[in-house]
Amino acid sequence: METLAIGESKACSDNSTTCTFRKVNGGIVCGIGAVGFALNSGVIALLVFRVKLPRSQNLCMFSISISDYLFSITALFRGIGIIRSTFLISRTDESSLRCMIFTLYASFTWNIVLVALLPLTVERFLSICLPLKHKLFMKPKTVKWMIYSCWIPAAIFLLYDIVQYVIIDGTSITYHRHYHRCVINDKVRMVVMKTVFTIVPLSAIAIMYATVVVTVIRLRKQTPRFFTMTSAIIITAFVAYFPELLLYLAEVHMDYEIAQVLTVTLYYSNCISNSVIYFVINRSARLTISERSPKPRGSESVIKQTSEI
Repeated sequence: METLAIGESKACSDNSTTCTFRKVNGGIVCGIGAVGFALNSGVIALLVFRVKLPRSQNLCMFSISISDYLFSITALFRGIGIIRSTFLISRTDESSLRCMIFTLYASFTWNIVLVALLPLTVERFLSICLPLKHKLFMKPKTVKWMIYSCWIPAAIFLLYDIVQYVIIDGTSITYHRHYHRCVINDKVRMVVMKTVFTIVPLSAIAIMYATVVVTVIRLRKQTPRFFTMTSAIIITAFVAYFPELLLYLAEVHMDYEIAQVLTVTLYYSNCISNSVIYFVINRSARLTISERSPKPRGSESVIKQTSEI
């Protein structure tokens, strides 16, 4: 879940430094969302039609790509809201339908984006630390149920939000100019969300991944390329999510600009990093892209002549 930036939001005039920073920061977040949308669309297409990973790994990466795809849409609209210091012209502090829809959708993507890494982490943990049990537990059917167990709680939480904050109480979701977005005014809900969808999965991932790294170093195991990709994905997730979690737990007060970078810009950058890592490390994905990319004129004849020689 994106932590509210803890800092002083100064009044924004057209020529002020704060206003310029807000527009630049919003533009970066909006760009991250647009690039993430395109990259994750490509990863999903490759996983479905072209890439031949083992079934369990394929399912794990597909789940992560879907969560990042939805997360990138949140980043896109979040950036627009920061630039305009509003959300789709909802300038009042009162609840609106657009405000509710975006808040509930964003909340769902915040809840699933980190939890979706758990099946991939478990797969690598069993593969390296408990190789004899890997084939027993990591069957496609088991992996599917692991993925369902990540998405279903987020869906249940979304259903609860709809019932509680739209049907029963329609005044709890309000627009806050300080944060440039709509907020659900319920501290108990925020604590539960942070615990269930951030602290618990982040701790589980950290423990399993630390165990994997110790095992690799102790046994000097030769790790496959997929382990390198998993490691990069987990490390970038910690870089993106840990600062905002630390700020939330410690309630550190700082300049508004620094708080925005740590709790917003860095947070949403993860919707790009996973797909970039996938394209860089996965050889079959790179080959597919090179096959589909347009070749310069004359290249085919040069290749043909070279093969004849």
